[in-house]
Amino acid sequence: MKKINRLIGKIVYSTALKAAEKEVNSACTTKFYQEKLDSQTDILKKYHDKKNS
Repeated sequence: MKKINRLIGKIVYSTALKAAEKEVNSACTTKFYQEKLDSQTDILKKYHDKKNS
């Protein structure tokens, strides 16, 4: 009985973990989670581009 409960627990846990990982990865790529950048970011981007050139 303990082996069956342990097996079911592992299946439920792994399924929940995979579902949570998929949900987080898909939610973070949407427009809702991408914040707008302000003008200070443009200044830093210009400095970064000069430094890497």
